[in-house]
Amino acid sequence: AYVTGITFSRDFPQANPLNSRYAGEGASFVVQVSEDGSELLHTTFLGGAMEDAGYAVALDRWGYVYVAGVTASPGFPTTTAAFDRTFNGGEDAFVAEINPSWSGLYYATFLGGTGDERAHGIAVDEAGKAHVAGGTDSPDFPATPGAYDTSYNGQDAFVAKLNVLGTALEFATF
Repeated sequence: AYVTGITFSRDFPQANPLNSRYAGEGASFVVQVSEDGSELLHTTFLGGAMEDAGYAVALDRWGYVYVAGVTASPGFPTTTAAFDRTFNGGEDAFVAEINPSWSGLYYATFLGGTGDERAHGIAVDEAGKAHVAGGTDSPDFPATPGAYDTSYNGQDAFVAKLNVLGTALEFATF
């Protein structure tokens, strides 16, 4: 079982952590629990110095763990080639992929515009591409040309699909 959320506990239980440092006002966490629920197999904090929350988690057929949520942290740990390494203000959605050994982030990216975004759902297709759904208050949310709806209508839902490497959007629509 894989679980994500937010904790305000500095003594959050740790097991083979990718990142054991609680750094924020509320920290996003990801946990892998054994099949019978008897032990924590892996844990990690994911975020920066402000409040971060994981809202959705998915697993692909190779064992990569995908997490989507919200961050208010300009210092959220994006990866070098991520789609968006720049905090856009307010709250941004984030998407991260943890490698199967929990030894590092395969990718981590912001997703949003100058308003607030929250990613509430994530699914992974057979190719390992993350499909993310959430809400946005940003007229400049990065909708892609040719997408179903490229116009902001006020507090919109969004759906986006990242490429396998997390370096580009294959599509994003209001």
